[in-house]
Parts: sequence; C-alpha cells; structure tokens
Amino acid sequence: MGFTPPQFPDVADLEAVGEGIAHVTEYGFCVHDFSMLPCQKHRDCLSCTEQVCIKGDDEKLEHLKKQRDGIRLQLGKAQKASEESVYGADRWSQHQCKKSDRVGQLIEILESLGTANGSDQEFSPLKR
Repeated sequence: MGFTPPQFPDVADLEAVGEGIAHVTEYGFCVHDFSMLPCQKHRDCLSCTEQVCIKGDDEKLEHLKKQRDGIRLQLGKAQKASEESVYGADRWSQHQCKKSDRVGQLIEILESLGTANGSDQEFSPLKR
C-alpha cells in the first residue's frame, strides 16, 4: 500500500475553521486553536479527537477503506498471536480493535444515506 499525499481541503472548508488552524491529513483535516501545541498525534489521525471528515469526498473515503483493510490484517495477526499466548499480543489486539471500530464507524457515517454530502463528521472538543 503506497503513500498518497493528502489532497488539500476546499478553501471554504478551511475558512470555516474560523480563528483556528487546520492540519490537513489523508482522511480530512483536524482543527487546532492557536493556543494548542502543533499536532501531537501526527500519523495517528484515526485516534485524534480533532479529525474532521467531510461526507462526499470519495477519495478520502477510499483512504479510510484502505486503512480499514490494513487494520483488519494487523488485527488478525495480533489475535492469532494472542491465542498462541505471545507476550504483548493481547495489548496489540485491543489497540487494533479500537482502531478497527473507529475506522468502521467513520466509514459507516460517510456511506450513510442519512448523512448529507458536505456534512462534516468530527470529534472535536473545540466545537463542543
């Protein structure tokens, strides 16, 4: 699975950030307040509470599906190792389960007919 550079979000998307700043990822973007440190979860975007995914961006949805496939592969390896009582494999199984759940939820939302195109799906404490 090769790396595909992230596509820059629509200017309107970034303008909607307001007073914050955005970090563009291969799935969408995350929003930070200037008083916060720059991204501390770089390359772990699925675990980030500030990641925003926009419904209708098919390319980013495909990135999520590829990520899901990789996570499933790693989860299978970790579960097999855990069944064989390999030290530490249980922690990796739990970690991959969380990632699998998260990516699955995002894909489900982004494919849902009940979610309008252009809707942003976020987990940002800044917006709360």
